[in-house]
Amino acid sequence: GTSFGGALVVIGSYVAPANASVKDPKTGILLPSEGEIEAAIPTSWDEDDNPFASMGKDKFARLDSAPDIEFYADPRFVEHVDE
Repeated sequence: GTSFGGALVVIGSYVAPANASVKDPKTGILLPSEGEIEAAIPTSWDEDDNPFASMGKDKFARLDSAPDIEFYADPRFVEHVDE
């Protein structure tokens, strides 16, 4: 889990100090300092920390193996729900 209200950020077995230093004026919630989240994410993972390792890579394969450029070649019209 991840905790920013306390003193630690825990991701798998990786533990880093949390230095929440900015308080949101509207909510009063302590927010992490700039770059703190990125710095807390490890650059390499132990296979034991990967919860998806036992599922096999085929579970994450794309349904459409065509290059992305083909998908984006034609213009697409979309309606945004917030408009």
